[in-house]
Order: sequence, then C-alpha cells, then structure tokens
Amino acid sequence: MSGRAARQAVADPRNQTHQNRPLVDFPEGSTPCLAPREVGLPRDDPPHQHKVATLATLATLATLATLATPVTPATLTTLTATIDAVTDPHADAVTAELDPQATHLDVERLLLVAGWTPCGAGDWAIALASPDGDVVARISPFDPVGPYTARLYDEAAATGLVPLLFAHRRLAGGGDLQLLERLTPVGEPEAFAFLARLADPDPGIAALADIVASVHADAVRELPWCGPLDSNPSNIMRNRHGRLVLTDPYYADGPNLYATAEQDPARLVTLIPEEQRRFMTEIPLAESGPWSTMDRLALQEKLRRADATPS
Repeated sequence: MSGRAARQAVADPRNQTHQNRPLVDFPEGSTPCLAPREVGLPRDDPPHQHKVATLATLATLATLATLATPVTPATLTTLTATIDAVTDPHADAVTAELDPQATHLDVERLLLVAGWTPCGAGDWAIALASPDGDVVARISPFDPVGPYTARLYDEAAATGLVPLLFAHRRLAGGGDLQLLERLTPVGEPEAFAFLARLADPDPGIAALADIVASVHADAVRELPWCGPLDSNPSNIMRNRHGRLVLTDPYYADGPNLYATAEQDPARLVTLIPEEQRRFMTEIPLAESGPWSTMDRLALQEKLRRADATPS
C-alpha cells in the first residue's frame, strides 16, 4: 500500500497497514529524529536495560563504515566487549529516575521536565529529543514487540548496521521505552539498495541478516500477531557518521489485532494478559488517526468486561 493510500485509509487501528509509509511527517525545515515505528507483540520479558555506547566514544563503530572487509565473528566479539563497557549519560539519568512501575505517561512527564523536547510522533509511539539533540526517547503506551527490537539492536550492535541503543525499559501496562542515537532519513534509492542486500546478503551484511532472521523466528513463534519482516524503505536511516542502519524490521498485524479486540475480546484477553495491554487504546495514531475518545472508551469497556468474565 502506498504512503498516500495509507494516509487516506479510514482512521481506525483495525485499518492500519505497515508497508511503504512513514509514520512521522516532519515539518519543512525541521530536523527529523528516529521515527517511531509500527510494532507488534512480545514475549513476557521483565524490565531490563541494554547499555551500548556513548556518542562521545563511537570511534570504533565509526571505523566500521570505512572497512573494506566483512565484519568477522571475532571482530564482532571484540567490538561487543568494547561497546558494552560504556554508556550514555542521558540514558543513565533517565533510567535512574524511573520507578519500576513507571508508565509511558510517567516517562513523558519526567523527560519534559528534564528539558527533552518532542521531535516526532507515529501511530504507536512518540519521540522526544534530549537537550543536546543527540539522543531520542521512543515512548510507546503499547509496544509488546519492543523486547525483540531491543534484542536486535543489542545483538547486532557490533555490526554498526543498527541504531545505537543506550537503554531499553519495559513500562507498566505494556509500554516500551527505547533511548537511541538520533537518526535522519535517507532517500528511497539508498534504502531499497540496503534492503536488497539484506534480502540476498553479501559478506558485509550477512551477520546482520542472520541476527534479524533469528530474532524474527522467535517473534513469530512466541507472538499471537507477528507480521513478516518489514520491507518499508523508511526503516533504513542514517546515523551521525553517515552510515546506513536498519530500524524496526518487526511489526504486528495491526488490523487483525485490533479487529480481534473489537469482535472477539475474550480471545484477545486470553492471549495478551491485562498487564501487557492496559494502554493499548492510548497509542497516538498520529499518522492514521484520529481515533475518537468515544471509540477508545468503547474498546476499553469491551476488554474490561472480557477480563471480568471467567474463562
């Protein structure tokens, strides 16, 4: 479905599609940040963090952009040890302040008070930029696939072909927080060329392709609504060193997920525990919306009744 057609779709999460459309439209002249992406459903991991690197210590990864030879397993092991040894002060400050039961609303309030500023919004998440603009917080009320995306960024960090993930936290009620390096969009020709290499990997991208496939296989096995790998060109972005990186290749079958919530709420509440979907009606829908307050409340009531009905 084309970007134009997607924007003309009915403003209802059951009608959301994912292919070939950006989830954030940036005003002319603005500086884009990492765009929040459409996402899917997770396994039940506890809150955790992935510390990767500080922007001030990226010389090792930046060197990867000029390597003429493939990244070998031995190189990956060495780089991973180097990366895991450092952190980012913004990530440390945010995660240190967060209560274990913090929700997406708590995180947003905390960051705004600390001087972070809105820099993007999509159907499933909003994004805030750190005061110096180097780090972006992706905050979602309902993002069960977050652990899979974070795992990809963690396991593939040493390839230099995914965004730097400074921290990841699961939030109370099914939300997700990712603190990442700031990225900028690339043109479609470059993006499609990268995706073509990923689909038929050469030695320079094979390590990433293997990790993408491995994590996706787990997601398909463990999640009730998991889509195929996303070939959206807007998933390819550029980091501050000019290197192309892959973002958010995993997503949920949003139309079926929300259709099930509307038409068979008993099935949905059986498959997704309440603590993992408490805020599923609070996704921003900045691209496909608006989603009326009345309709959101009606779905909340259906799910509440389903939760209250003995199985």
